[in-house]
Amino acid sequence: MSFPSSGNANAIDSALRPVKVPISSTFLVLDIFAGSGTTGRAARHLNRSYILCDINSNGKDIFLESIEE
Repeated sequence: MSFPSSGNANAIDSALRPVKVPISSTFLVLDIFAGSGTTGRAARHLNRSYILCDINSNGKDIFLESIEE
């Protein structure tokens, strides 16, 4: 299974919008269909805490590689 949004700057920009909603920065971002972790990367960019879940474990590896860059 591939994740078309992995590493895609436009996808991260799109994911930033809902994560940026003017709420307390202490709120947790939850993505239960995380895929490659675009929402997680957006949350990290905004210094928000996050939990990512996905049935496909390959997404975890893609996400971990992307945040090491």
